[in-house]
Amino acid sequence: MKNANKLVPAALASVILAGSIVVAHAGDRHGRDGKNINMSDVNVTMEQAISTALQAVPGTVVEGELEAKRRNRGKKVWEIEVRDGNGKFHEIEVDAATGELISQELDD
Repeated sequence: MKNANKLVPAALASVILAGSIVVAHAGDRHGRDGKNINMSDVNVTMEQAISTALQAVPGTVVEGELEAKRRNRGKKVWEIEVRDGNGKFHEIEVDAATGELISQELDD
């Protein structure tokens, strides 16, 4: 839990310094359903995931969280929501083990 508590402040500081505001409730070890997430194969920090997301969609990060995806056999991903310069919201998924961009879609 100590490492998880360090992720959110580090991510907040880096994004705020970049001129953006972040509302992040990731970093704990629980997914949306409240179940614990095994952190053993999470090699990518929220800060790194945010950097990847902003490279894909320049804008302002409004939310970030760590999820274990059922559709991918529990694969851990960082879900980062970014508002672009036109005010549209994008959901970007970054692999929590490799840092690779998994998907990017426009939120309705």
